[in-house]
Amino acid sequence: MILVGALAAAVLLGLLQGGSLFRLGELRFRLGPLALGALAIQVLVIARSRATRLDAALLLISFATLLVFALANLRLSGLPLLAAGLLLNLAAMAANGGFMPVTPQALEYAADLGSRVPGSKDIVLERHQIRLYYLTDILVLRRLPLPTAFSVGDVLIAAGLLILVPRAMRQRSSAPQ
Repeated sequence: MILVGALAAAVLLGLLQGGSLFRLGELRFRLGPLALGALAIQVLVIARSRATRLDAALLLISFATLLVFALANLRLSGLPLLAAGLLLNLAAMAANGGFMPVTPQALEYAADLGSRVPGSKDIVLERHQIRLYYLTDILVLRRLPLPTAFSVGDVLIAAGLLILVPRAMRQRSSAPQ
């Protein structure tokens, strides 16, 4: 949820700064199809809302693939932050069986321990069960239409998007610096 909001805010910021969606479409990434495939995998796994080993493995593979994509595009403004966020999220998820842990308290509603949070990559665990706790979804926004928990990695990814997208929308070249 937080990353969708960050992307929407980045596009709005780009438009307010006189940018163009057309210019955003001209942005050229290295390994772009790889990233699209990784995102498609995430959408499928998130839509399934199951906590199987296959789903966990697919999420880890998709995050690792997105990290490779980000590293291949470090020349673009914002991508170093985005890559750092992906690395932190990948580490937290790998340390916790492939899903991003979130406590029931962070979600602000009761959920069954070990269950997936529908429509997310999260799994509900008690604090003592979580490895790399401070890299997991421990930050909470309560004032959105839907309260959301997110990680430090998500903040870095959002910051990267807020740099990359508006610059790409303003620049005439395909490589915002």
